[in-house]
Amino acid sequence: MARPTEAGEQTVTLSLPVRTMLEGDLLLEHAIDRETLYRFSFAIVPAGILGRSETVVIGGSQGVHGTGLLTRAAAKANGEINPAATLMIALRALCQALGIGEIHGVRADNQPVVYARADHNLGAYDSLWAQHGGSAQGGFYVMDARLSDDSQSLDSGHRSRTRRKRRLKQAILDDILTGLMPHVGSDIIPFDLPIAAE
Repeated sequence: MARPTEAGEQTVTLSLPVRTMLEGDLLLEHAIDRETLYRFSFAIVPAGILGRSETVVIGGSQGVHGTGLLTRAAAKANGEINPAATLMIALRALCQALGIGEIHGVRADNQPVVYARADHNLGAYDSLWAQHGGSAQGGFYVMDARLSDDSQSLDSGHRSRTRRKRRLKQAILDDILTGLMPHVGSDIIPFDLPIAAE
């Protein structure tokens, strides 16, 4: 589903990747007025490969070159939740709809498309996973599919803003989850996911 904002119509779409097949079987993209700002490539991995239960592995995380102004506008329109964070929320909603408890983000030095300069990509991979509660375990950062409550670890000056932002993230997740649940177990999954609560 699309959501009109002051920055333009924002969408999160789920599709099959065309150019990033090495990084995952599925693609989540955040766009404004059909201009892609950020994308995650990921796969659903069966139980027994990375743990006792199914997990999602994000192989690719990439912003689109030249969209800096639109990315800032999208974040501002979404209560300072940037497109990468919006995709993480959408992916968590998808995991919850499918009963998947963990998300694995591939570490920068294990990327299939990173050759000699893994250090250059640390900002795009390792720090993103850490910002979303990931802990380094082997070649991955492992994250809970549920939103974490990070407001308890902050000083009182930032706690109320963090709680407000967390409530907004939870509202976005709940909206996406509500849109997905009627389709779980059916042959049709919607490709446009709602991205914010009104």
